[in-house]
Amino acid sequence: MPPTLSRRQMLATLGSAALTAGSANAMPPITTDVVRGRVIVADEAGRVGIPGVMVSNGRDVVLSGGDGSWSLPARAHDDIFVIKPPHLRLAGSKGAGPRLAADARPANSGEAITFVLEPSPEPEQFDVILLTDTQPDSEEELDFVRDDILARIIERPAAFGIHHGDVVSDALHLLPRYQELLRATGLTWHHCVGNHDLDRDAAGNYAARATWRRTFGPRWYAFRCARAVFFVLDNVDLEVAQGDRYEGRFGPEQLAFVQQVLTQVPRDHLVVLSAHIPLRSYLAPDSPSDVTADYADLLALLADRPHAVSFAGHLHTTEHHYLELPGTASGLPSHHHHVLTAASGSWWSGPRDARGIPCADSTDGSPNGFHVLRVNGSSYQTDFVPAGRKDLPHLRAGLHPSSTGGTCDLMVNVFDGGPRTRVSFRIGSEEWRPLHLQAMHDPLVCRMLQGAGPRKAWVEPTLSSHIWIAPLAQHPGCLPLRVELRVVDEYGRRNETSVLLEQRSA
Repeated sequence: MPPTLSRRQMLATLGSAALTAGSANAMPPITTDVVRGRVIVADEAGRVGIPGVMVSNGRDVVLSGGDGSWSLPARAHDDIFVIKPPHLRLAGSKGAGPRLAADARPANSGEAITFVLEPSPEPEQFDVILLTDTQPDSEEELDFVRDDILARIIERPAAFGIHHGDVVSDALHLLPRYQELLRATGLTWHHCVGNHDLDRDAAGNYAARATWRRTFGPRWYAFRCARAVFFVLDNVDLEVAQGDRYEGRFGPEQLAFVQQVLTQVPRDHLVVLSAHIPLRSYLAPDSPSDVTADYADLLALLADRPHAVSFAGHLHTTEHHYLELPGTASGLPSHHHHVLTAASGSWWSGPRDARGIPCADSTDGSPNGFHVLRVNGSSYQTDFVPAGRKDLPHLRAGLHPSSTGGTCDLMVNVFDGGPRTRVSFRIGSEEWRPLHLQAMHDPLVCRMLQGAGPRKAWVEPTLSSHIWIAPLAQHPGCLPLRVELRVVDEYGRRNETSVLLEQRSA
């Protein structure tokens, strides 16, 4: 059952200590003014100031005082925002559209800024929708987002959703309709900016985000829910490159912000970080636009955090990484970084189904879809949910020409598999035998993208990081074969299924 907090308990849990503004890693703030305001809580007893709530300009973080008052240095273009505490919500934000996910105010208004919160008990167990790369470039493709993705999301109860960027494909005129679709889901949404969400004719990082900030609010921010803190980050850096080029980078200001927020979050709470560009990549490990240059600086801030996970999109593949935390002794837990399946898969490519929607399987063989983050206190698990096709299993198996000179190989693509997934099989009364992870193309995707269905010009099959292979011994007279498969996933969950395979001559 959700906890019920009295006003006295709520104020006590937040505390009243103040943060020291600034950080050794932060860029020196260029102050044009000092902005002031209050954080108040509104409930049946009226409105009172509330202490211990974090407020930020995106670099510095301070805590509201005993009467809810706060002050911050600010540059003229800064967004000032409150970091939502546990068991409170921004007034009027329940079931609202994406703008109210973060309540941000411009620093140059010249007026005191009041943030109004209201009680909202939060259970320790809750689900979060994780979405990325919906990426429509036309009204028709936004129809696909509605019918293939959002129609499945509204079937699943969740506390809120996080979109990991490339909301659209350089088609910013679609954002108003996209927002209306999100409002109809009844969820509050948080958004990371993607490289295709920028004003492309603008000069520099800040100017390129003018439409984004008007639509979704600050470039980065954080909020808390029960025993978890969520960071919505921006690692698309235009400043280090020329023209339309960009690199993955957080930068010192954003890292200082993360560091200061973590100072106020208990060590045993879950830390969830979301951004668009992956920290690391199997698909493109040496591409500056596909990995994050200063990811080690981010991980250094998590070195003493036993419960942390990060998510990204961008690649249109599915990847799990376990990254060593800088400065930690060998044997300590590594950091789990999950590159999410793209909602648009192969950029809405491929033959169309009976609904008129492209099959859009990702270039690594995963169906397009989204993920659900299941939080339980400070622990978590994720589930992959394929788009529209409700009866789709969690894997695809087939026979493949042998890589070792035998008859053929058993090939299993576990759609959300990773390096800690274990796959085994048996035929009839045989013992269970392991399959081995092998980077390769998914043959089905190769055939799909070579077919007559429409596809974007740049879409080609890519190596998959979640295909397992095992040689099959000869089974004279036994083909077709009934093969039992067992998958133990990244979280230790076991799933067993059977497939019927047949080897046929060409």
